[in-house]
Amino acid sequence: MSGKATVPEADVRAFLADPQTHGLPMGARIERIETHASMVFLAGDRAYKLKKAVKLPYLDFSSLDKRLAAARREVEINRTFSPALYRGLGGVVGQSGALRLAEELNGDRGALVAPLVVMNRFDHAFELDKLADKGALDDAMADRLGIMAAEMGRKAEVRALDWPAEFRAVVLETLEEIEAAPALFDPARAAALRGALTGWLESRHARLADRCAQGAVRRCHGDLHLKNIYCRDGLPQPFDALEFDETLASTDILYDLAFLLMDLHARGMAQAAARVLGTALSLSGDHAGAGLLPGYLTTRALIRAKILATQIAQHPAGGTEGLKAEAGRYFALAETLMAEPAARLVAVGGLSGTGKTSCAFGLAAALGGPCVVVRSDVVRKLLLGIDLFAQAPESGYAPEVSARVYARMLDQAEAALGGGAAVVLDAVFGRAEERAACERLAEKAGVPFQGLWLEAPLDTRLERIEGRGPDASDAGPSLVRRQKGAVPGRADWHRIASTAARPAVVAEALKAIGTEERL
Repeated sequence: MSGKATVPEADVRAFLADPQTHGLPMGARIERIETHASMVFLAGDRAYKLKKAVKLPYLDFSSLDKRLAAARREVEINRTFSPALYRGLGGVVGQSGALRLAEELNGDRGALVAPLVVMNRFDHAFELDKLADKGALDDAMADRLGIMAAEMGRKAEVRALDWPAEFRAVVLETLEEIEAAPALFDPARAAALRGALTGWLESRHARLADRCAQGAVRRCHGDLHLKNIYCRDGLPQPFDALEFDETLASTDILYDLAFLLMDLHARGMAQAAARVLGTALSLSGDHAGAGLLPGYLTTRALIRAKILATQIAQHPAGGTEGLKAEAGRYFALAETLMAEPAARLVAVGGLSGTGKTSCAFGLAAALGGPCVVVRSDVVRKLLLGIDLFAQAPESGYAPEVSARVYARMLDQAEAALGGGAAVVLDAVFGRAEERAACERLAEKAGVPFQGLWLEAPLDTRLERIEGRGPDASDAGPSLVRRQKGAVPGRADWHRIASTAARPAVVAEALKAIGTEERL
């Protein structure tokens, strides 16, 4: 490039908003999406992302060189997540006294005015926040999100850094920005959150340090929430990864996942969050880290609140009532997520079609905090080395395979309990020795145990099985008919009639384990 030109940002925005810039007819609609740090212009089959000339405590786009470096890095990073979406680095260039749109910045293309991240446009109706808003984020998608998260963590580059110090810096900076907006966030409540979160940091210092030693701190996505994931051919595709700060993007893989989990909680989708978490942990084997989620989730919620505060400050003329209300909701969510329920073990058993999995995730959502669901269906597929949605061969249900499945489930539960999380086990538990092993584990871990046995008549079970969508379960009508009506031989497994709607079954289960719903 021959040089760089200084052009007011308002002129660049007007240029990108002009249909003629994109070879479109006059009057054609150019959609614009604005955040605190960027603007995206949707024109034809392209999307052009412009970095704002802003400098914030956690981000510096104040110079053209910094915006160019950030745009270049954004393309590089995001091509690893969604290669079909990111076309490359383009820009607005000044040439012969006029502005021109360059799809690629290579060679002498005139003086650079503004770098652009150039993407293929996709239907925003398929962004996962939109799907969630209309109730289209189903159990299968939640499982696929868990698979996606585990795969992203596995592929991410390991980073060596002082994770306790880095995370503490993020927490303290976030708290300072929250406290700097007393008109938005009640000072007394902010002070209480500071005390809870800094106390959590001190008590978890050694465990945070272990995460780095274990290789769990990696170059992650950094901004993994529903709006930054879209559905392509039925599969979730992440995009818009954090590009402006390598240190901020180098995090615990569970802290990266915590953004997605927090976003689901913010939308009242705690059961989906539990499903994403359970599936991700089963694939990654990272159950011991689950106990760190209260601090991770709380911090993620506070970061959303502070970003909204920044957006509000960028509009001094007003019209921000909606943003203020949203900021308040995230702040309140942070307070809720910081609460840590005691570790406990619950086992949900019953024949196929009795609603074990629905009850297990309903319990996890109601208990709140770090509650991990371990499913025999998922563990079996992983032991067999097949896709979660594939049908397992009959040999996959041989007694010796099932024995390994139950042993693996207990290993995962023990790791999660040791990390301070609550655990819900989801399996048939048709044999007395399988049930007894659960009780022994709870005794070994020093946590309360409750076994639940769900019961439903054959016609109800068949109806549920036949109405299932894609799922890790292999149970079909023939299996349901073959199963005998066996029940536990121990009186201390609480029997629950599961013919009612799921909320009623979960309520009965909560009553049986002696607790109440938190979220």
